[in-house]
Amino acid sequence: MAESDIQNENPAARRAVQSTSLVLTCVASLALGAAGYMAVGTGQIPGLSGRTGAISTTAAGKNLQTTTVFLALDPFMVTIPRTDPVRQLRLELQLEIPEGAEAKVRALSPRIEDTMNTYIRSIDLSGIEDPDNLLRMRMQLLRRLQVAAGDGLINDLLVTQFLIS
Repeated sequence: MAESDIQNENPAARRAVQSTSLVLTCVASLALGAAGYMAVGTGQIPGLSGRTGAISTTAAGKNLQTTTVFLALDPFMVTIPRTDPVRQLRLELQLEIPEGAEAKVRALSPRIEDTMNTYIRSIDLSGIEDPDNLLRMRMQLLRRLQVAAGDGLINDLLVTQFLIS
């Protein structure tokens, strides 16, 4: 109660306390924002790396441009079950891989095709026209192919043709 009496009697002290708390809040916000930016930018937070796959950094801190190549996979046809009339999905995909890894990825093509067959046939394709389903399917397929190939061989999966007939 004594504190409220002091603040009511001295408006200058009250303004000083308010402005000090405002300045401290702004400084703390800036410091936390800068710390978050640095943590993401340096890759200290897993899964939120600020770097893309196209640039790598050496120990000296120099940026080196790494090149990627696109490996076209054989066209892939799937019959969509539970549709009347029976429909088919034709997929053409390309894998974004590091340069020089073509031979390794081609050697894994049976495993890659098996992973694609297993996943595509296990999902419900009845609502395939929904654009969200294509994005979800692409992300799931990319993750499964990355796990199947291992060693960071697959950077991205590109859908070059998605045809329902």
